[in-house]
Amino acid sequence: DGRPIYYLVGKSGMNVPEDCAFLGLISCREISARNLTISNSSVGMLLVNSSGCRIQNSSIDLSEEGILLRASDDCIISDCRVRECNVGFDSRDSRGIQFVADHAQDCAAEGFRVDGSLNLLLLKCNSTASNSGISLHSSRLCRVQDCSAVRNAKEGLLLSLSHRCSLVGNQAASNDRGIALTGSNACALESNFAISNQKDGISIEQLSDAEVKGNNATNNGQGIFVQSSKRSKISGNVLCNNSRYGLRMSTSTSCNITGNEICSNQIAGINLVDCTDNFLYHNIIRDNIIQNAADNGNNHWDAGAEAGGNYWSDHEVVGDPGSVPRPIPGRGQDRYPFQHPGGWG
Repeated sequence: DGRPIYYLVGKSGMNVPEDCAFLGLISCREISARNLTISNSSVGMLLVNSSGCRIQNSSIDLSEEGILLRASDDCIISDCRVRECNVGFDSRDSRGIQFVADHAQDCAAEGFRVDGSLNLLLLKCNSTASNSGISLHSSRLCRVQDCSAVRNAKEGLLLSLSHRCSLVGNQAASNDRGIALTGSNACALESNFAISNQKDGISIEQLSDAEVKGNNATNNGQGIFVQSSKRSKISGNVLCNNSRYGLRMSTSTSCNITGNEICSNQIAGINLVDCTDNFLYHNIIRDNIIQNAADNGNNHWDAGAEAGGNYWSDHEVVGDPGSVPRPIPGRGQDRYPFQHPGGWG
């Protein structure tokens, strides 16, 4: 379209002119670009082996890749918009990258993709109507905070083989699955909203030591699904009004499920299949349509006489905790159920 291409190698401390039609930064330092408009390119902006660069308030559309970073450090991409690309924002083998208030829409593969990266931050970003929203693969110590993933065909937010990452205050709504972790150990999910997703609001598979705290997973197919996982903590979540289960666990062990509200789910509040040695206590389990809970394994539905078990809407008892056990269909019992919701103080 008659505009210049800027392909910089080994440069530092420059400002890129706004008439740029393609930007390539190779082994550059502290380059700044803002207010760029790029379309119909293989890659709109390419950063390779570059550090301290900043891209602001720019838009890219109808390209294979919107913004692609490879082996780069400490760059900030902020207030940028990518539309109708294959991948919107892509970070590979990079460290300390920050995506801040960026928006991806209608991307054929992913709105945001991170591979092999360390200490990456996504803050206040959103992906709308893409195939997948935000995905991290083989990355470590990354943080996704206050982002949204809405109406994506597959996962809203996916972590695969990505360890010690934090997902805080995000919204995943009206996707196929809301938030999904697979093979990603020691991750923390806190204060996220996973609502109106077709399948699972939150899915945790084949991992250990996850902490799932204070999330809202409502109006999904299932609230939280845990498969083949161990030593995870699921606490303080609201798991209500899902079309199947509030919490469903399969072949998982040594998890703690405490302080959750699990209500008005269409099949069951809690369903444990082939699980062992999990502790479930101080949960409010009420008004689930077919049954409040079922378990075919060897699990613990209370924490002893002093700490007690759970509150059940279908089991009358006197005392907090009481002493009339509540049997669990299939196997097990809550020996010390509570009379009042939250009676454990």
